[in-house]
Amino acid sequence: MHVSNNRISDNYGREVVSLAVLGDDDPNWRPTRFAYSRWGFISGTKYLMVKLLDFQPRWSELERSLNPFAVVIMAHLSTLNTIGKPNQRFQSKLTLVRGLYERGYTKNEVLELFRLIQWMMVLPKPLAITFKQELKRIQEEGQVPYITDIELDGMVINARESIVDVLESRFGTVSPQVSERLETIDDINVLKQLIRQSAVIDSVEEFQLRLNEIPPSEEVSE
Repeated sequence: MHVSNNRISDNYGREVVSLAVLGDDDPNWRPTRFAYSRWGFISGTKYLMVKLLDFQPRWSELERSLNPFAVVIMAHLSTLNTIGKPNQRFQSKLTLVRGLYERGYTKNEVLELFRLIQWMMVLPKPLAITFKQELKRIQEEGQVPYITDIELDGMVINARESIVDVLESRFGTVSPQVSERLETIDDINVLKQLIRQSAVIDSVEEFQLRLNEIPPSEEVSE
């Protein structure tokens, strides 16, 4: 932080305020200063500090807040509180996801926060499957209008990764151009057919030529 503060100030010629956000589980660790000295010379930085653990007693306030960072803090605290408690984490995660739709967030905000919750609150595989089933049930009840989009988004990402994995296992490397082109294709049916083609095509170069012929919305012929 000391180095980055100085470099940012040098690069932009502006005063820089540094803030440390501490996400650890030690309530007593609260550093606010960094300094070193040698031969009578002293250099250091005194910075602002926020400890996420301090928001634990303010949980009801976080639940009422419409600020997306409130969800981030709740997800972080829930993750810390449920280490080694998978069933409790399952319930906490489900509650947080339900809450996304009660806050009036936009579709994009819901999707981004959902991805963050998924990344932070990892569940064992059996509970992850149950979690997905529960989301589907909630969707059928009409409580969460974006679940389909969330699931589809995950399928698209997995399909792109599968294509790259197949190509790498067959040919060793995949060019950045192929990966970047795949990022422009959102049609899950197109991607599924590309997975099949990646398993039988003769070279990465041939696969890239095929990709270049496909607009993002075009179906791939068998």
